[in-house]
Amino acid sequence: SNCLIGIKLESPLEFIINWFACNFLGIISVLINPNLKDHELDKIIKSVQLNKLITTRNANNLNVKDLLFIEDLPSISTYGDEITSNQMQVEETATIIFTSGSHGEPKPVELSTQNFFSSYKNWNDEIKFNLDDKIINCLPIHHVAGISSIFRGLMSNTPVIIQNKFELKTFIDDCIRLQPK
Repeated sequence: SNCLIGIKLESPLEFIINWFACNFLGIISVLINPNLKDHELDKIIKSVQLNKLITTRNANNLNVKDLLFIEDLPSISTYGDEITSNQMQVEETATIIFTSGSHGEPKPVELSTQNFFSSYKNWNDEIKFNLDDKIINCLPIHHVAGISSIFRGLMSNTPVIIQNKFELKTFIDDCIRLQPK
């Protein structure tokens, strides 16, 4: 599918749900840092020719043809059995993530579902996740390592604890309390 939908949400849970929904429907998701300034976001929108964006009502002045406000999206239960998955092609682009731009402008990086599977396999070959383990994700969900930890948790049936942002004390407290792998 050539359909691109940007996801620019602050809530990690809403972000993850919409990312999985795009994957399920065969739509390429463009993961966008929700903290970008308008001019930074505008460059990203133009660089991938983004026409659709899932965001919140507080978004303003965005040069996107179709804004899909998270507050207006219907629950999947609204559709019942009408929704069907497009056959996933694991080698095709599933997600576009932008580099940090530490060496110039942020650049789009296309990732396939196979990239996520390979990352999971490589991690699992070394760490051997199981049901007794826990993954603590303190990275932004729009970051490749953040979304990859969600994928690894799903693939290995390992709970993922999502921290909204990295705070050293919270991270240490969670490590002591949860004893992640």
